[in-house]
Amino acid sequence: MIEVPEIVRGLEWLLSGRDSGAPGSAEAQAAREKQRVAAAVADLERLGAGSLRAEAIEQMLRVPSGNAEMNAIKALAYIDPARAVEVALHSGEAFATRGIVLLEMEMFEDAVADLEDAMCLLPGQYDADFTRPLGRRINGSLHVGLIDDGRSMCRWAKWKLQDYEGAIAEADRAVDLNPQAAWQWQERGVLKRHAGDLEGALVDLNRALELEADDYEVLKQRGYVKFLMEDDDGAREDAERATRIRATTVVHVPEEGELVPCLGILPVEYLDYKL
Repeated sequence: MIEVPEIVRGLEWLLSGRDSGAPGSAEAQAAREKQRVAAAVADLERLGAGSLRAEAIEQMLRVPSGNAEMNAIKALAYIDPARAVEVALHSGEAFATRGIVLLEMEMFEDAVADLEDAMCLLPGQYDADFTRPLGRRINGSLHVGLIDDGRSMCRWAKWKLQDYEGAIAEADRAVDLNPQAAWQWQERGVLKRHAGDLEGALVDLNRALELEADDYEVLKQRGYVKFLMEDDDGAREDAERATRIRATTVVHVPEEGELVPCLGILPVEYLDYKL
């Protein structure tokens, strides 16, 4: 956590609606806002160039004032997440932004609350997110994160809280909205496995492979489900297929602490395989 009280005061001022009710024109208010941001940036610069988080916050603060709420809450959440949670927000984008940072900070309950508020305020946007691919696929395999929609984040947070019923409810809606998306069936299948519903998990993962054959993530996850169901021959067959695909495919392996809210890319180990 970065201890820079002046930055926190400046960000809270930005988030309070600036000088609402204060005398002066819109131009004067904008000038005062610019001064506050400049002061915060100056303090950040004094932290030194070695702080990547400070540099990221500085970039957030340099954006046009139209994005002030979204960027200020993001910066404040990085600096002092507990304080950021207490700030009253006004837009779905700001709730989503704070929710994603809180998820990164592993404040999962607060993250879920913010992401659910964002989806209530922007329902059409988040329903639309279900109709687009989750990241970019190369030779049948998910390539590097590119996962930024609120519902995937909310589903991930609920999974981290072991709220499998809530996470599966999010996955149900995803499948209903886009039943041709293999990765949505994959995500629900992995959630069902975590919830102990192995038969349901196998059904969903089978459907994912019907929609996108030879998918590395789905094969390795289905093999693990078969292993848990004591079908060692089926598990080995899926693992061998996955291993062959991995040899010719770009596969993203999450680094420790990396936030990639896609359950399918989580590693699994069974029999003699680490996938």
